[in-house]
Amino acid sequence: MGADQEHKKPVQQENPPQQTQEAPAMPQRGDGEKSNQIERPGEHEKQQRDQRG
Repeated sequence: MGADQEHKKPVQQENPPQQTQEAPAMPQRGDGEKSNQIERPGEHEKQQRDQRG
């Protein structure tokens, strides 16, 4: 039991870091797009045009 608990702890600790690294990248994009659309729809359109070129 002790070994199992010790083994499970490291795994859980290593998992969160990976999720936090990937999560922020995704949420940041979604949050930015959503906040832009709600706060300033005009700016959102400008950003889309800029991305398209």
